[in-house]
Amino acid sequence: MVDKRKTNKGAMMLGGQSGEVKWDRPDHEFYPTPPEATEALIRAMPHLAGQKIWECACGDGRLARVLEHHGCKVIGTDLIDRGYGEGGVDFLATHRRRAPKAVTNPPFTLAQAFIEHAMRLHLEEVWMLLKTDYYQAARRTGFKQRIRPKYKLELSWRIDSLGLGSPALNCAWFGFERDFNGRTIWDTLSKPKMDNLDLFVPERVTPTDRSTLTVVAENQGVLL
Repeated sequence: MVDKRKTNKGAMMLGGQSGEVKWDRPDHEFYPTPPEATEALIRAMPHLAGQKIWECACGDGRLARVLEHHGCKVIGTDLIDRGYGEGGVDFLATHRRRAPKAVTNPPFTLAQAFIEHAMRLHLEEVWMLLKTDYYQAARRTGFKQRIRPKYKLELSWRIDSLGLGSPALNCAWFGFERDFNGRTIWDTLSKPKMDNLDLFVPERVTPTDRSTLTVVAENQGVLL
């Protein structure tokens, strides 16, 4: 295996190098969604409970399992088969919606394409977990004018998708409705207390799921 020195996702998005660690970048930008993030969304938007929802980048099902816990019928698809839902499905190439609503954590570099395609599919409601300052980039000014989120619900804590022990990624749930053109509703979500996290994390954790199990923190020399 080739040794690669990368900056962890949080540090990369924050533009810093302080969180540098040695790890192999996950294939196809697979960063599992911590259960608390999805739980916080459901508590803030209880109308989603019991709904039929499309998780179009479902990965290993961590996000979807929280939705199922709240009575949702989840249609899970992903380009890569990671043990949950239907693999081999390219969301950006789909021509029909699988459910009226979608909740997902899209590949970061494809977030705009995911949002635009969701609107083309006439989804009634779409929730995407993105970095908090996603729309602040100057190059997305035009995009924001075309597709404005109805909700921006910021997480009050930083998430640690890869379990590196140094959460540095500020995220928010962005909610979209087709043709919405009003003022974005903003709020902050508190981190929920969950005593049943083991229900949502797959029993088998593979190198693909967690990048690599031999993550070594710089300046610590500790196997995480």
